[in-house]
Amino acid sequence: MAVHLKGVRYVLFVGAIVGVIGAALYPIVLKPMMGVDEYKNIRKQVSGSASKQ
Repeated sequence: MAVHLKGVRYVLFVGAIVGVIGAALYPIVLKPMMGVDEYKNIRKQVSGSASKQ
């Protein structure tokens, strides 16, 4: 049983899909780009421990 979305309901449905995708991608894509210092420190620690082995 298919429901045909028109007008405001269609916009809300598409907006919800885009919002869920955006919320899922935020910590993966955008947060590392905005907080570079934290990831630089992690990178230094990892590369330092890898060179010791």
